Amino acid sequence: MSVEVNKLMEDASDIQNILASMADGDFTASTNANYIGQFAPIKTSIIQINDKLSDTLANISYAAKEVNGGAEGIASGATEIAQGAQEQNNIIQAFVEITKNISANINATISKVDESTIITNDAKSKAGQGTQAMESM
Repeated sequence: MSVEVNKLMEDASDIQNILASMADGDFTASTNANYIGQFAPIKTSIIQINDKLSDTLANISYAAKEVNGGAEGIASGATEIAQGAQEQNNIIQAFVEITKNISANINATISKVDESTIITNDAKSKAGQGTQAMESM
């Protein structure tokens, strides 16, 4: 009877060690022991739980990597959009400056045209006076 008790104690200790490893996050722990009696289905359950948790954690890890990749893509896209917006801002600022310069040149040209009109009208008036003076003679 003491051999059976020792075997049961070994099985219980093995189960405790595997469960402790799993509790610490180590899902690689396994056993090659052949449990006896009521411990045999416990071994099967521990192996199934371990396998399912390992698969679940692998899926979570994969999903986290996918999310990370997506986040990197979004960050890259946001950076490109910000750069594009900055470039557009620079183009608009240059356009505004060019437009101001063109406007100033147009205003200067209009001012010169106004001065030319005054000079032309003055010359026309003096020419008319000169013509009248010649006709009077």
